[in-house]
Amino acid sequence: MPLALYRERCGGDVIPVTARTGTAADKARVWPTMVAQWPDYDAYQASCPREIPVVLLRPR
Repeated sequence: MPLALYRERCGGDVIPVTARTGTAADKARVWPTMVAQWPDYDAYQASCPREIPVVLLRPR
């Protein structure tokens, strides 16, 4: 699994994380939350011929 650093937008804290590409089940679970925050993701996915991957971060 790739190692990464995530910087919180508001607080600016750097959090070491492990990133992984989500499965279809992961995407089905998190996609509604994502499009509630960023509605244009649905339109982008609808117009995109490929499946947009979801990357999940887990604190190390």
